[in-house]
Amino acid sequence: MNRKVIFPACLPRQPQDYDSGPGRLTAWIDAEPTFRAAAQTLDDYVYKNLLLKQKLFTYQNQCSDPAWMMSNTYYPPGTVCFKDLSQKDCITFGNSGSPMVRQFQDGGTARFSFVGPLSMSKGCDRTIISSVFQNRYRNTVPQFLSRAENPAVITDAYCYLDWIAEQYGLQAPSNWVKPDSCTNGTVGDINDRDKDICRTSRNTECVFRPGFEECRLQAFEGYAYNIFFCQDTNGVIANCANNCKGVNPNSIVIGGGAIAVAAAAGASSILGPLFGVGTLGTLGFGAFMINQNCAPGFCRPTGSETCCPLIVRRGMLRCPRSC
Repeated sequence: MNRKVIFPACLPRQPQDYDSGPGRLTAWIDAEPTFRAAAQTLDDYVYKNLLLKQKLFTYQNQCSDPAWMMSNTYYPPGTVCFKDLSQKDCITFGNSGSPMVRQFQDGGTARFSFVGPLSMSKGCDRTIISSVFQNRYRNTVPQFLSRAENPAVITDAYCYLDWIAEQYGLQAPSNWVKPDSCTNGTVGDINDRDKDICRTSRNTECVFRPGFEECRLQAFEGYAYNIFFCQDTNGVIANCANNCKGVNPNSIVIGGGAIAVAAAAGASSILGPLFGVGTLGTLGFGAFMINQNCAPGFCRPTGSETCCPLIVRRGMLRCPRSC
């Protein structure tokens, strides 16, 4: 592989044919609106939002939920999973359908083969706030550092080698046999979903109540992030486990659909980011957040033990009397 030289990827191969190195996902993203972006210059914004990026992921022998979730959600047959073991990255909107490739050796020459397209993600379950800043409208805006233990779920293109050949009037190699995993490779429990009792990334449980009946997508004025959140037993906003009520991987596959869902969920409230309050305090978010012990976008009404979404009244953010 040479820099700035485009090569066609080779046809899909069996997992044992690949080198032990990481898979490479090359993808665009759904660009963050300028009013949300922390970029200081136009060049910085273009680099972070408008340029093609390559991410490295490690192949997993079997798809599975992160251990902290204590869940066993469903992964369909004909898929393979990759994880960022460093937890420094996450699948986001705009990535859907992007190609995953892996390296293999062909007579001593390193080549790359198409593994399949990105088909699903169950959310950036380890997201934190990397900074809090004021945008050009002087609004206080949290900046997310999207991270995940959740795998990137890739459609296994090797399952469709016969179909690929057919599109070119060819036949699959005579020694090709469709793997059993293509049709019978189900992993997890299809009924482990929409649970009222489920875990959060803070080692607590989600608490659902009127007005907050399920996990929501993180969203700001119609722009959605691949983050499902709830309010936990301590009244703090936290990431949801995959089997929580409201967590829907289909929202991630189709970015437009996710944005529509998120916009509807956030139409009457400001959705808060996911992080522990102590760390927000060290970022200097202000005494209001520290004293109220709530995430940005939420507050604790007088006499209440629950954090409620801030409301807009007469053009200003205010804390409601009750949730």
